[in-house]
Amino acid sequence: MATYYPAHSNDDATEHGDGTYRLVEATLKVYSNTDPANYNYRCSGVRFISVAVAQGATISSATFNINIGADYDFNGVVYGNNVDDANDFNTEQDVIGRARTTANVSVVHDSWGVGAKAITVTSIIQEIVNRGSWGSGNDLALLFIANIDANKIGDYYAYDNGSNFASLDIIVAAGGLSIPVAMHHYNRINKIIRG
Repeated sequence: MATYYPAHSNDDATEHGDGTYRLVEATLKVYSNTDPANYNYRCSGVRFISVAVAQGATISSATFNINIGADYDFNGVVYGNNVDDANDFNTEQDVIGRARTTANVSVVHDSWGVGAKAITVTSIIQEIVNRGSWGSGNDLALLFIANIDANKIGDYYAYDNGSNFASLDIIVAAGGLSIPVAMHHYNRINKIIRG
C-alpha cells in the first residue's frame, strides 16, 4: 500500500456557493444547502502529489482518509477531478466547477462522530488512472461536493491544520496492469515478433 498526501497549502481549498474562495484555513468545508449560490453552500477539494500508479493499473482498493474535529453532519458526494494531472487549488482557483469523474461516492452521515473517517474511492481512482494520458507520478485531486437537499455542516482538517489532514491510500493489484492494458502490450509484442 502507498499513501499520498497534500504537500502545500495550495493543495486544498474550500469554495462557497457565492464564489468566495479559501486556500488558507485549518478546516475544509462540506456545507450542504438548498441554495447552491448561497455563501453557506461550501465544497472542498484536496490534491495528492506524485501518485506512483501506472496508466491502466488495476486498483485493488483506494481510501480517502479524513479527520473530523467535531460531531458534524456530512451531506455530500466525493468525485475525482477528471483530468490527467490535477492543478493545485491556487493555479486553478475552482472546486465546484472542475471536471468530475463519472464515478462518485455518496457520503451522508448525521452525527458522524469525531476522529478518523475512511471513504472508499476505488472506482474514482480507477477511472482517473484509466485515462489515456495519465502517467505515474502525476497529481490527483478529489472533490467533496456538498448536496443541495438540506442545510447541514461538515468540516475536516486541512493541510494548514498542521496535522491530521487528508491522505489517500492506494493498493495496486499484483502485476500492476489491468487485463486490457496487458493484452494491448501482448498484442504489440506479437505484432513486432511476427513482423
